[in-house]
Amino acid sequence: MRCNTIRPDCTDDYIRVLSDLISIPSIKSDPKPGAPYGIHTSEALNYMLSICEQNGLWVKNMDNRVGYAQWGSGKKMIAVVCHLDIVPPGEGWENDPFTLTRKNGLLMGRGVTDNKGPAVSSLFSLLRLRESGYQPTCRIRLIFGLDEEHGCSCMDHYVANEELPEAGFTPDASFPAIFAEKGLLQIRLRGPGSSLLEAVGGDAYNVVPSSCSIKNTATSLQFSAVGTPAHASTPEKGENAIYKAISLIPNDFADEIPALSFIRRNLMAEIGNDPLVGCAPADISGSLTINNGILRINKEESIVGLDIRYPVLSDGDSVCGEVFRKASVFGLEAEIIHHLPPLYTDPNHDYLRALRKAYEHHLPEVYSADHPFEKSIPLPYQSCDPIAIGGGTYARSIPGIVAFGPVFPWEESKMHQKNESCSEAATIASIDLYSEAIRNLCLSLER
Repeated sequence: MRCNTIRPDCTDDYIRVLSDLISIPSIKSDPKPGAPYGIHTSEALNYMLSICEQNGLWVKNMDNRVGYAQWGSGKKMIAVVCHLDIVPPGEGWENDPFTLTRKNGLLMGRGVTDNKGPAVSSLFSLLRLRESGYQPTCRIRLIFGLDEEHGCSCMDHYVANEELPEAGFTPDASFPAIFAEKGLLQIRLRGPGSSLLEAVGGDAYNVVPSSCSIKNTATSLQFSAVGTPAHASTPEKGENAIYKAISLIPNDFADEIPALSFIRRNLMAEIGNDPLVGCAPADISGSLTINNGILRINKEESIVGLDIRYPVLSDGDSVCGEVFRKASVFGLEAEIIHHLPPLYTDPNHDYLRALRKAYEHHLPEVYSADHPFEKSIPLPYQSCDPIAIGGGTYARSIPGIVAFGPVFPWEESKMHQKNESCSEAATIASIDLYSEAIRNLCLSLER
């Protein structure tokens, strides 16, 4: 794999680096010696750090859990925080998910948006800033984590052992900047197995499952369904294959299996909304959502995996208590796998204003680049006010960090979906936006 000097204004260099990174299937897997999240995540980190080092940045690998590259000097430090781990690709791709494809103005491949593309963009934005002659009065650090999709333990390792930034952003959500993130709960329900059927559905808690198969072991009759994957924070944008497969089974038969009965009666009423938990009313961050991402049933046990995003003003303990109570009615034991409390930042904070200024400045330029045949059409009104999201980012793991980019308001996010893609023109044009955002944050520390 190539590791060469980068020309930060060269699109071909950007494509080359991103292509190399996409080719690494950095899905978290069983730990190996020296690779706590699996060999491919470590491979992705070492590739990225090698590129950074060969382009004059000081780098550090922290036990193949997280690493960073740094430029500049000074007592204070800002950070851009990205992750190099990815979710499984799922089925139904038009092209190999681990080969970067350029098609119809799009970049396609697992990780182009979430989050390898933004990681490469952050590097190019820093190198452009350096090449411009800018001399920061603080240090600028690019942090690359490897466990964002499964709990952010990589950032726990960083926070426990490294200096924290004064401010920064993680380009792992959407524009404009994010001032609030819903609470995130991942709960595993475990119940009795079944001699009547076997079921396999979904690969990850935080992805709407794209396939599910339920087999009647007595008759060998199989019920299979194909869904549409989507990010668990927006389950209404997908089609849950687990629910589709269960709907093919007679209700009286499904109700003989506690796990299926629980799903049918509590989760399938109104997809993406709140048929299970009634103690978390909608607020400034939106409504509670539930994604049933995993189903496993065999002779020994049954497992149901839930990903819940609850509003920022709701109480996580109350949400957990309601899920635990309703699960127990069906003889299922509930266990919290992962819990991130909600995040809230004052929308008028200095750092958010610094990011907004960069966004406002470059928004027309990015829009024009993404709409080359519509130059006579003015940019549609786009609010630049910070927004709230259901997704969870590294902003919860490191104080002073907020989510900022990479998806623009006119784009449809393809995170965690098949054929993950982003606009090549908007991606390249946004590099200067990130450069200015970094500069603005540096200037905000001087005040």
